[in-house]
Amino acid sequence: MSYKDESARVNRWICTAMEKGLLELHLYAPNLGTCVNITRSLLIRSNTLVKLTISGHFDIRVSNHMFFPALRSLSLMVLLDFSRYPQIIQACPVLEELTIRDGDFPDMLPICGGIVVEHASLKRLVIVTPLPDGIDYNLLSEYFEYARQTVRFRVPSLVCLDYSSFVFKNYEVDDLDSLVEARLSLKLWWSVSHFDFDDDYYYDDYGSFYHGYRRPPIFGDVTCLVVAIRNITTLHLSPDSLEVSPSVLY
Repeated sequence: MSYKDESARVNRWICTAMEKGLLELHLYAPNLGTCVNITRSLLIRSNTLVKLTISGHFDIRVSNHMFFPALRSLSLMVLLDFSRYPQIIQACPVLEELTIRDGDFPDMLPICGGIVVEHASLKRLVIVTPLPDGIDYNLLSEYFEYARQTVRFRVPSLVCLDYSSFVFKNYEVDDLDSLVEARLSLKLWWSVSHFDFDDDYYYDDYGSFYHGYRRPPIFGDVTCLVVAIRNITTLHLSPDSLEVSPSVLY
């Protein structure tokens, strides 16, 4: 079946389901190497939908007219540019739970970009970006473009935060006075262990980067994020997060 035929068939299924005034909808496209295009008219608005999960190989076309007035739980596990998330979030005025995951499928590369989450009623926020070992991210052309982006959280009603990602240049986080529990898995783009001058793999005899470049700086400042979660009662930290300290961030 061609890409066009498969997309048309799935869109007919979604259209039929939406016409029934569903409260909950789960969309899952596991096929490797394919991508189902969800047309704007199908997921543009729903007055009844309370929970929506979209995962896999879906191509979501975000529309300015998207509106889900009753949606309280939204899970997005798709290949979607981070710049589109604010538009989707704003279309859900009573949203309480938001899950954003990428890179869960072997043929879908994670998008490691800064993200903006601003919502007054959000209580639970889960953001997970896979952090595979064995990849020298400093050799990627997108390294500085991605790493210098800003992460912004403005969620005054947040109770639970589960955040797993690389450390970015800046964090803009308003006070999270309602936050009770936080689970953080923060990873430097390049481990501080790679700044060992005796490591011949990364440096030459003069301490220069082995490809002839000067050592790229380790940067990122999580101070704003840490200060914002100061009132929590439960904190879970991954081993990688222990590298992220003021002594190595500037």
